[in-house]
Amino acid sequence: MKIWKAYMRLIILAIVLSFVAYVTSTEYNWGEPNLEDDYLIADDTVSKRSWLFKVPKAEYVFKQKKDDRLTISGISIVDPKGKCNAEVTLTKGGIGKKTATLKFVGKAGKKFKCRVKIWGYQ
Repeated sequence: MKIWKAYMRLIILAIVLSFVAYVTSTEYNWGEPNLEDDYLIADDTVSKRSWLFKVPKAEYVFKQKKDDRLTISGISIVDPKGKCNAEVTLTKGGIGKKTATLKFVGKAGKKFKCRVKIWGYQ
């Protein structure tokens, strides 16, 4: 009987941990850049602080100069240090366009710091 209870606790713990890992993953990708032929046209950091119970929000607008505008082939939100505690939504533009607008919404009371990479081709 004790082994059965320990086994059930282990299964419940595994389910909870996998759910937490799924919820806290913050990698977002749009498109598939050809890393051999495409150019990295943006590598920026988006960050926002929060106060107590406020939800931090930020908007990242990617625009290119009128000369030599590249078409976007891929957008990635990279989280190498686990500091991107935000949900990211592509609201305008994006793959196949010349511009992109990303909306970041963090968790209440927590700051976020996300790295945005955008690739393009001619």
